[in-house]
Order: sequence, then structure tokens, then C-alpha cells
Amino acid sequence: MKRISQPLLSIIAYPFLGFHPTVLTLLSLLFALLFFILLTSHMYTLAFLALLGSVFDAIDGYVARKTGKESLFGGFLDSTLDRVSDFLILAAFGYGGLVEFSLVLPVLATTFLVSYTRARSELSGKQMSAGIFQRTERFMLLGLGLLIFILNPTLVVANYPILQLAFILILIFNGITIAQRIFLTHRVLSK
Repeated sequence: MKRISQPLLSIIAYPFLGFHPTVLTLLSLLFALLFFILLTSHMYTLAFLALLGSVFDAIDGYVARKTGKESLFGGFLDSTLDRVSDFLILAAFGYGGLVEFSLVLPVLATTFLVSYTRARSELSGKQMSAGIFQRTERFMLLGLGLLIFILNPTLVVANYPILQLAFILILIFNGITIAQRIFLTHRVLSK
């Protein structure tokens, strides 16, 4: 996915190279909060547009690298605020009554575990970005599910409403990613 998205990311990020990366990180959080407010207020089209603001999360690191403003604290702040954004975006579906909390909570837990397994692995000194389903893929699936819901709110696929199906897929792919990271970390650290 990164191989495909990097050229697009450089085009999107170009107008923001004059911004400090921390400003872009905070903008990403602001869009997540806006998404939460709009989705729970049943303003689905505006919420979808706010979800597109998550692009700031993708470009803050790119801008930091390109402008030489990478820092350990910036990485820490970005990662921390990403967890807050993840919560706001995923929980909005439950608080908005679009997906049952019995499904939202396991998705939240596994989403945090995807990040946690990476962070713990990296504490060992090994970079661990492996896994089939990371933040970008999660947002793409959520965005696609929401867009389909906006176009056809009553759509049911395989006996599941479209947003519930999106959450089930996220849960499955999160689980696979967690297992991949545990397995790979074990293999690397056992050498």
C-alpha cells in the first residue's frame, strides 16, 4: 500500500510543507473530533467529508521527514493523538447508533492492539510495520462503508448492514495483523 500511496502522498502534502508537522497532527485530531460530532448528529455526508481530514495524519510524518523536523517527541505526540483519533472515529459509529457497541468495543480493542504490538516490538529495537491491515487500510474501509451507507442506508450484504459488515471485516483484519506482528516479533527476537 505504501508503494502505491507515496507518490499520491507527496502531491497531497506539497502545499503543506510550510506548516509545522505538529500543526498537521493537531488538525488531524480536530477532524476526528469533528467527525465524531457530525456522525453522532446524523450529518453523514459532512461526517464523510470530515473523515477525509484524516489525510492530515498521513502527511504530518511526511512533512516532518521532508522538512527535517522529525523529532522523538513529534513521533510520540503523533502516535498518542492517533489513538485518540481512532477512539473518536470508531466510537462515533456506536454513539451514533449505526453499529452496535458489542461490535464497536472489540474493534476498538483490536485497533489499539495493532498499535500496541508495533510499539512493544519497536522497544526491542526492531522496526515492526508488518501486518496486512494498518491505519490507512482501516480508514479506507470505514470511509468506503460510510460512503456506501450514505448512498444506500438500507443495504444489507451477507445478512449484515453495510456498516456492521465493515466493522466485522476490520475486526477480522485487525486480528490477523496482531497475529502477524506477534509471530514476526517472536521470530526476530528468538534468533
